[in-house]
Amino acid sequence: MKQTTSVAAIAAAILMIAGIAIGGDAGSWSFSAVGLFNAFLLQILGLLLGFGFAALILNTPGAIVAYFALPTVLSLVSELVPAFGDRLGDWVNLDQTQAPFMSDTWASGGEWIRLVVSSLIWIGIPLSLGIARILRAEVK
Repeated sequence: MKQTTSVAAIAAAILMIAGIAIGGDAGSWSFSAVGLFNAFLLQILGLLLGFGFAALILNTPGAIVAYFALPTVLSLVSELVPAFGDRLGDWVNLDQTQAPFMSDTWASGGEWIRLVVSSLIWIGIPLSLGIARILRAEVK
């Protein structure tokens, strides 16, 4: 794992230097504490989402498909059905509720509440049902 991270960091540094040499806007290496907190929070939520689906389905390929397919389908429904997107999409769609946390600024109270509600739906429900299923399963 450490080797992969080291290779990725070296590749990023080389590509950034190449971008600067070409004359493009390669961005900056600065990263604020708020940005780090937001990135950490979103990574933990993604991990818990995958774990919740894995615990619920108890099938690795099925959990991977659910992890990618269900939020994508919900995003499509939010965009295609305006009544759903306008009323529930801001509260249920995990992609929309996580969007304010992809920046270097603190999210507002309403954005935190929407993130908590969508996380309870997408992480809390599958995780609690999955744990209940695992605890009731027969050991083989």
